[in-house]
Amino acid sequence: MPTFAGLTWTVVPAVKDAIGWAAVIAVLGLFLAPVKDIWGSKGAFKAKSTENLATGFPYFASFYNCLLWVLYATADLPRLLQPLVINIIGMTLHASFLSVYWRYAKDDADRKSCLTAFLGGAATVALAAYLSAVSGSAQPFGNVAMVVNVVMYYSPLAALGTVLKERSVAKMPFAPLLMTFIGSSLWFTFGMYIFDAPIFIPNVIGILFGIGQLVLYAHISAGEKKRAAEGGAASGSAGTAPAALPSTSTSSTKTFHTTLAYRPRVMIPPKAAPIRPHTRVAPRATAAARSAASLRVGARIRHAPRMRMAVI
Repeated sequence: MPTFAGLTWTVVPAVKDAIGWAAVIAVLGLFLAPVKDIWGSKGAFKAKSTENLATGFPYFASFYNCLLWVLYATADLPRLLQPLVINIIGMTLHASFLSVYWRYAKDDADRKSCLTAFLGGAATVALAAYLSAVSGSAQPFGNVAMVVNVVMYYSPLAALGTVLKERSVAKMPFAPLLMTFIGSSLWFTFGMYIFDAPIFIPNVIGILFGIGQLVLYAHISAGEKKRAAEGGAASGSAGTAPAALPSTSTSSTKTFHTTLAYRPRVMIPPKAAPIRPHTRVAPRATAAARSAASLRVGARIRHAPRMRMAVI
């Protein structure tokens, strides 16, 4: 029966298995995350290039970490069945990831870094195997795996400087952060329940880092949304608002017309009459012609029939 701080409890196999398999499902999502980058339609294997991948170090580190956990869990079955199962899956997946990355590494420097990571991991496992042989126990595998686990929990902090500098969460995806926190919480519960120090100690650090990264993500994401909203409001008001029309109220109308009344007027001179070409004017009729025309008009008036008015 496990004992901690004066407390003693009995491990119920059904409860242990339920917590363990839940932790397996949570971590399986993290192990499957690189499948798209390596084996997807636009992944490194199809493109025969690793240009879209920053580094292959996580694949090597995860492979050796899973290998150490497999060697540790194999010596204590069925107590550590769930850690054994998930780390066999993780070791197989990451072996395929690192093989593809190494095959299609960008340049010679990248291949050398792959070789360094491979030899460094192999040396770590060899050291743990030597300590295990000397002590006659599998505990050194668990202790070394615990140290590697802590280093892996620090790895997401590599992008922290870029995230704080750019004030953007583009390089800090939310799903892995959340799954890391959930997985660490479940493995911590599992490790405390069976009281296995190599399991629960690194996951305490995983929980703390998970909470810190989620808080940081929420803070920076809220700042991004606020800046985007302010930028949208500024672009909407700049150069798009219609010009304000004069007010139709009495005071505004009076001021408007008063302003127009005192506006200086510009006198425009009348257009000059166009100069026409000289035309010959007919001479005036003579006095004799005028008198003859008058006599003819008078004669027509005298001989015209008179109108009689009837009186009723």
